[in-house]
Amino acid sequence: MDDDEDEDSKDREPPVMKLDFEKLFKMAEDPDLEELLRSPLDQALINLEDGTEVQKLTSIRTFPDILDTSDGEKCLLKMLPAIQKCLKVEKSNLDLHCEAAVVYKSIIQNESLVKKFQGIVDLLLENILQNIQNQKEHHTHEKEKVIIKAGSSINNQMHHLSAAVWLETIVEVADKLSLSSIKQFVNCSCDSNTSRASSKSQRRIIATKIIHKLAMFLPPNEIRKDLCPIVTTLCKDANSNVRVAVAQRLFVIANALKNAHDVVSCLLPSYVLLLNDEEMNVREAAMNSLTDAFSLFTRDARKHTLFSVIKKLTEEAMEKKNEGLPVISNNFGKWSWELNELLDQLDKSWILNTYCKMVQISDELCEGAQKTIRNVLKKTCCFNYPCMLTMFKKQVDRLLPFLEMFCTDHDEEVRICIAASYHEILIMFPD
Repeated sequence: MDDDEDEDSKDREPPVMKLDFEKLFKMAEDPDLEELLRSPLDQALINLEDGTEVQKLTSIRTFPDILDTSDGEKCLLKMLPAIQKCLKVEKSNLDLHCEAAVVYKSIIQNESLVKKFQGIVDLLLENILQNIQNQKEHHTHEKEKVIIKAGSSINNQMHHLSAAVWLETIVEVADKLSLSSIKQFVNCSCDSNTSRASSKSQRRIIATKIIHKLAMFLPPNEIRKDLCPIVTTLCKDANSNVRVAVAQRLFVIANALKNAHDVVSCLLPSYVLLLNDEEMNVREAAMNSLTDAFSLFTRDARKHTLFSVIKKLTEEAMEKKNEGLPVISNNFGKWSWELNELLDQLDKSWILNTYCKMVQISDELCEGAQKTIRNVLKKTCCFNYPCMLTMFKKQVDRLLPFLEMFCTDHDEEVRICIAASYHEILIMFPD
């Protein structure tokens, strides 16, 4: 029985495997299968070109991971331009710009990727600056439109925020950038042939923030040789916003120089220039910075140069009684204290007389904008009051009447201000 079955099985023809080619071809044309067979790089490029917002975000997020694979060179060659193109098209999409900024920063800070791809830091820096430029140009274009469509103000806010994101990114990675690339970028921005262009002012403001960051870790000799000449140029910039930005950072640079004579030779001319600037916001930034940096100058520079500038500015402001007077008064006490041991009796008398005049001006009756200026001025005079009592104890009879005036002032903030320093007055005059 078993033998018969074996013979029958031998006589049977082996089964023939037939392929359904039509079905296979249909499977090959299936878009889902095609997507599965794509490399991460190819899929990312497609998403950046035609994908949804989520797909574009995902593709940008995977950029560092693909860079770190065997397709890294190809990824840098193809994907970075694709991301840049996507960002240029999607100027108003803050999420895309934020994600790209985070990714670019992470790559610059990734030592492994920086070693793997020579020049990638400068390449990304160039692209970051281009993104800032694109936002600036688009904002300018929107402003020039005659017809303002609904929602345009929101779009403009998005452009400002996107530019700010890239600005903060470049500041955060400043310590990873080469000094030569920064100098080239700043010098190009300060070129006399292009410095008047409004599109360049954004770059120069970025330069001031980068200089601030570099001053915190570069050695003093490099700051003196490489950064200070750039600072001098920026202090003479035609754009007042740039001058404000550099004025706000002069103290950090002065402190980093760690030598009073270097501070005088490198920064004193810039301080004098900005303190005499035609724009009030520039003078204010320079005065506030000077207050912080005052003790970093040599005694001679403080006594002769800085005191002369302060005296001139104060007398002009008291004569005009403009918005600059409260700013000067806000810093006046600190300046006076720093100069106390350096001035002769005549100059000290000027300080006392000037303070008394400021108090009298603050108590004058007026309306409108002048009233606001007087109120701010009086509060700053209250702030300086203990300092004046300490410096001029022998002339206390001239100062004590002001105490009653401050304590009975109709403005609550003035009374709060003098109350905050009342304990200091009692310590000086316990009787």
